[in-house]
Amino acid sequence: MWSVASGQWRELGPTCLHTDHDRDEELDDRLDRACGAEAAIKNDSASAYGGHPVSCAVALANLDLIEREGIYGQVLARESAFRSTLNRVLNVVAYLPKDAWAAEPVQQFDCVFPRSAPYWIPKPYINSLQAAVEIQIVRTLFTLVRSCWRRWVMLNEGMQTIIVQTAQGAVRGRMDEGVGAFLGIPYAAPLNGIRRFQAPQQPQPWDGTRDAIAFSAAPPQAAMPPIPPLWHPADDADCLTVNVWTPDPGASGLPVMVWFYGGAFIFGAASQPEFDGANLARAGVVMVSLNYRTGFEGLGWLPDAPQNRALLDQLAALRWVQENIARFGGDPGNVTIFGQSAGASAVAALTAAEAGRGLFRRAIGQSVTAAFLPEERARGTAERIAGALGVPLTSEAFADLAPEAIHAVQSTPGEVTPYGPVIDGNLVRDQPWRGLRAEVDLMTGFARDEYRFFAMAMNEDLSAVDVAGVAAAHAVPLDAYRAAYPGASDADLYLLIQSDAFFRIPSMWCAQEHRGRSWCYELTWPTPVFGGALGACHLLDVPLMFGNFRGPMAAMLFGDSVPREALELAQEFSKSLTDFASTGNPGWPEYRKGEALTRIWDVPGSVAADPVSASREIWEQKV
Repeated sequence: MWSVASGQWRELGPTCLHTDHDRDEELDDRLDRACGAEAAIKNDSASAYGGHPVSCAVALANLDLIEREGIYGQVLARESAFRSTLNRVLNVVAYLPKDAWAAEPVQQFDCVFPRSAPYWIPKPYINSLQAAVEIQIVRTLFTLVRSCWRRWVMLNEGMQTIIVQTAQGAVRGRMDEGVGAFLGIPYAAPLNGIRRFQAPQQPQPWDGTRDAIAFSAAPPQAAMPPIPPLWHPADDADCLTVNVWTPDPGASGLPVMVWFYGGAFIFGAASQPEFDGANLARAGVVMVSLNYRTGFEGLGWLPDAPQNRALLDQLAALRWVQENIARFGGDPGNVTIFGQSAGASAVAALTAAEAGRGLFRRAIGQSVTAAFLPEERARGTAERIAGALGVPLTSEAFADLAPEAIHAVQSTPGEVTPYGPVIDGNLVRDQPWRGLRAEVDLMTGFARDEYRFFAMAMNEDLSAVDVAGVAAAHAVPLDAYRAAYPGASDADLYLLIQSDAFFRIPSMWCAQEHRGRSWCYELTWPTPVFGGALGACHLLDVPLMFGNFRGPMAAMLFGDSVPREALELAQEFSKSLTDFASTGNPGWPEYRKGEALTRIWDVPGSVAADPVSASREIWEQKV
């Protein structure tokens, strides 16, 4: 069998560069070769590209040479194309088993991609948030070489596959380390033409057996630097898909967890490596993730289209779960939906919606947002976008536009997102905490320093914050904050008010106002990256929940080395939430008005009574 330790490595690798003209041609050639990698890996074709899938990875393995030749400018000029190609290839091979990351040929590549080398990042940006992600991209490219090697072994030596019959047709997944994974299964029809702005439609059944070993494309969305793009204009429209990880496809009655990703309702995909469900499946649950529409396709207001199409997608996926999950070993009567940030807001919305009745038993909202918008505001945003594009505000007119044209004009300067669930009086009738259905067991939680992540990501100057202006914008009294938090600087109060307004208070309100059983947690363990500047920030509980510490998000939050405390905390946190999904008991007392007992996730952890009482009292009149 072909061996990565053979001399073919040097033969396939890039040659030395000599002149500026040669450098241009060589760099263009590398990008051209990289663009062929995706097709070769997807088609499982050893002959389609250089005789071997490993040569696809070798074609991408040029960062070391680029750095040594000092041609940063040329690389940066091609940065978007390179990242897009790399991200597509990574999405194709993301399903590879964990032992791919520790395969025998690691030493063959350490000399090419030293783990700590910050390749092709201009030195002024080494300490920035973007640099941390770019370093992770290089590290991920390093693992890609090993991934492709492992993929070749899987194809030639065989890996156990398993077939499950769904309502639409048979799907072929793979078994690895005791977990069955089935990826990219359609729960709705492709988003072609006018369907981009319609309610999700039933997928067409298929004959034979459909491969379910690779994620589908992401739904159309804008890029959100420094995260690598998740969608590209040429991507397949068949993107409304689910992914299932199961500890035993032949079992019955296993608890089910269904994940809604975050991303400010403007980006996100189930294929992001941080959302891999294998660890949760090993804990004994059937884990499901899904793609849903974001941006204008998912939440843009249109007079002739259903509103809240993102939520309609999620409901369609939950109906797919009810119809099919027993075939993967799951119990359709014991489904827990969970999500973070925008995903948590979707969890809250569906827990309040009549349309969600009967589709799930429990719900977990991690950092529920205050992103629920009056219909007039959503309409104003849509009119602004239509005006910028010079088209009528109709589904037909927008369906004729390329998604990237909409993405280019949808946001305004300084705005995190123009989108959120629309209070349309139908699916979303009010702020969710005012109407949560009592039959659903609910857990909500938040991080102590939520907004620090956004302040750093948007490069805000905390030495010049207008704390009075932000308090007025949220209609809360600054004097009350100063009295409740004596000694806090203006910067500290600014971060606190923003954290309260966007995440902490809405999450707490959901637990407080729920008429059924509810639980609440606060994450206070601070990540040490950036000298501790992020604190216990937004997103930090996602890697802790999934136990996944690879990928761009994990790089931002944990840096080069994951602290032992984080690994220990992840085990406890994940177990508590999977116990809740399984039995309805996370291991700490329920949240009740007057007590407000809250689980504090730290090292060590504890249970505290009303830990955010000072902020809660300031906001009490607004609930």
